[in-house]
Amino acid sequence: MTNSKKTATRNQILMATFECLAEKGTTAITLRDIATKADITLSLIHYYFPTKEGLLVDATSYVMQKQIKDIQKELSNIQDFSEQLKKLIFVVHHQFKSAEWRKVYFSLLAAAAWSPKIMEEIRLLQNQLIDLIQENAQNSNVKITNLEAFSRVLLASLNGLALQVMHGASEEQIAPAYAITEKVLLSLISN
Repeated sequence: MTNSKKTATRNQILMATFECLAEKGTTAITLRDIATKADITLSLIHYYFPTKEGLLVDATSYVMQKQIKDIQKELSNIQDFSEQLKKLIFVVHHQFKSAEWRKVYFSLLAAAAWSPKIMEEIRLLQNQLIDLIQENAQNSNVKITNLEAFSRVLLASLNGLALQVMHGASEEQIAPAYAITEKVLLSLISN
């Protein structure tokens, strides 16, 4: 099997895992469900991912790397940190409007409570996002008293708002909360 074929098969498995997670969550899916969804044999899944936990660790990375790449793409042409912050909030808000995305994201976060490997992957990826926020702030020469704390508050706020939507808050209820979050965070920035 060529490297490109291996990569394609691996990505096919990860996409099927994403779809299964959106349908059933981490505890209810089986490797057989994923094989069926990916239209491949169970043994092929075992070739790439010997354990369900290993597959979920890679699925976590796959999902969160996609989020980070989407954010980087959206922020790449914006120089002003205040505008980057507004765009970041907009992009994450838009991502979490997708019920499928929310279910997968929070299912993986919940799985981290029982899996040290998934927890470590999430920690690394969240730190990568925090580093991205900090790097953009430093490149913009803005002054924020505690940049790491600012970045963590930003992520916690966005995750919390998405969780409220998952628990039934409507877009009409949550949109003003995103606007307030943006205003509060912008008030902490000085040039």
